Amino acid sequence: MKLRALFFVFFALYNQSANAQVADKLLGFWETLDGTTRVKVEPCRSNNNLACAIVVKEIHKPKAEENLMGKMILQNLKTVKEDEYYGLFTPKQNQTFKAKVQTLNSGRLQVLVCLVPMVCQSVIYKKVN
Repeated sequence: MKLRALFFVFFALYNQSANAQVADKLLGFWETLDGTTRVKVEPCRSNNNLACAIVVKEIHKPKAEENLMGKMILQNLKTVKEDEYYGLFTPKQNQTFKAKVQTLNSGRLQVLVCLVPMVCQSVIYKKVN
């Protein structure tokens, strides 16, 4: 009986966190520190409780293999705790990696992507208007 009650409490808490709205401070325009890429973070069209990021500005780099302009590079960002989100990073058409996104106290956004365990890359964005 106690186990069943514990299960229902766990399920209620899980369901509540899964339905949490995306934090307003995550939404908006963010630009890489070098100014080469700007993304717009907004609620996903498929689910307003998740956030997605679309590239709205890109200065093409000579060695870049693929133009990211207009591409959704972060998908299904879900709040896991305050200022921390998990979702998917898709830099190319057939590549998808897990991503951790964190809003920092300095008004910045850190995107951490691990290609394989222990091989990770981090990009810092600043909030822009």
